Amino acid sequence: AQKLNIPVFAMVDTNSDPREVEFVIPSNDDASKSIDKILTLVTAAIVEGLSDRGSDKEGEATAEVVAPAETVAPAAEAVEVAPAVEAAAPTATEE
Repeated sequence: AQKLNIPVFAMVDTNSDPREVEFVIPSNDDASKSIDKILTLVTAAIVEGLSDRGSDKEGEATAEVVAPAETVAPAAEAVEVAPAVEAAAPTATEE
């Protein structure tokens, strides 16, 4: 994990060396109840993060669909303005 620059999270007890662990979780790493509790909390956080990421991607996809429609609208307005200017030009030369 260290060679690949992957952060290390670990449960560390008093009989463990925490120097090689980037994110230390102080706990009893021998008791099955504490291991279960930590893994349950970590799993819940991962599931929540993945669901948030999924909803963010859906929001971005909606924004991408809306954005092209917004860029088309100003171009259509520019086309409508151009004939009005041309129509006004002959009137100015007639006077």
